[in-house]
Amino acid sequence: MVSVVIPFYKGNQYIPQLCEILRKNAIALATQCNVEMEVIFVNDSPDIEIVFPQKEDNITVINNKVNCGIQKSRWTGIQHASGEFILLLDQDDLIADDCIASQYKAIQDCDFVVSNGYMTDSSGDSICLYKNEIEQRKVLNINFYYRCSNPIISPGQVLIRKECIPSIWGNINMRYHGADDLFLWLLLLSDKHCKGTINPQKLYTHVFTGSNTSLNLELMEKSNLEVLEIMKDKMSIFNRFCFYRRTEYYAHLRDSIGYKISYADVALMRFCYKRRIGRI
Repeated sequence: MVSVVIPFYKGNQYIPQLCEILRKNAIALATQCNVEMEVIFVNDSPDIEIVFPQKEDNITVINNKVNCGIQKSRWTGIQHASGEFILLLDQDDLIADDCIASQYKAIQDCDFVVSNGYMTDSSGDSICLYKNEIEQRKVLNINFYYRCSNPIISPGQVLIRKECIPSIWGNINMRYHGADDLFLWLLLLSDKHCKGTINPQKLYTHVFTGSNTSLNLELMEKSNLEVLEIMKDKMSIFNRFCFYRRTEYYAHLRDSIGYKISYADVALMRFCYKRRIGRI
C-alpha cells in the first residue's frame, strides 16, 4: 500500500482538484501495480472543516486540536499511515494521473525515489526542474545540499519507504519552518544504509505564487541555520562552513558586484558543481 499524507490549512479551494487527481492515481496504481492507496488529510486549521466534493472510502481525516505546523502535521499523518510507502503532498500540489504508479515502479529495492517535474510561477510559465538525468542525479549527492542548494523542490517529488523515515525528523520541534524537508533529505542521504534513485519522468508540478518573498527568505535563513545546528555533528568542518555560507548567500541575495565578490567562495563552489554534475 501507498499512503499519501496531506497537511491541510484553510485550503478548501484546492480540495476538488486534488481529490480528482488522487482518484485517478488510485486507479492507475491499482491497474498498473495491483497496489492499494490510502489518503490521509491532517487538518491543521482546527476552526475549519475540510469539505470534500463526495465521500471517498480511501480518505481519512485527522484533526489537530491546535495548529501544529506543516512538519508536525506530516509526522502525525505518517504515524497513522498503513502503507509501506509514503508520499508527502501539499494541498496545492499537482501531480500526473499516473505519478504514484510510476514512482512505485521506479523505486524497486531502493528506499526513496525522486521524480522530475515542472516549476510554474504565478504568470503560468513552466520550466523543467532538471534538464537531463545527469543534472537530476544531484538530488542524490549530499555535498550538493551542503555546498550549493536544496535540489528537491518539494516532498511531492519523492516516494519514500516508511521504515526509512527517521523518527528524529518528526520528534524534533523546529522553531522555524521552511527547511524541514531539507532536514529530511540530509538525514536520508547521511544514512549509509539508505539508498535513493531517480525517476526521469516529469510527474510533479510546483506552483510558486511569489507572495511574502522577503518574509520567506528571512524565515528560510533561520530554518536553514537551525538545520545546520541539528546536523553539525554529521558534517565536516568544511561542509558546515559551506552550508552556512550558501545559506547567507541566498538569504541576502544582491545583484551588486561587491556582494558577488564577498561571496566569491559560494560562486566558485557553484561553478565546480556545474562542471561536475550538471547545471545548477
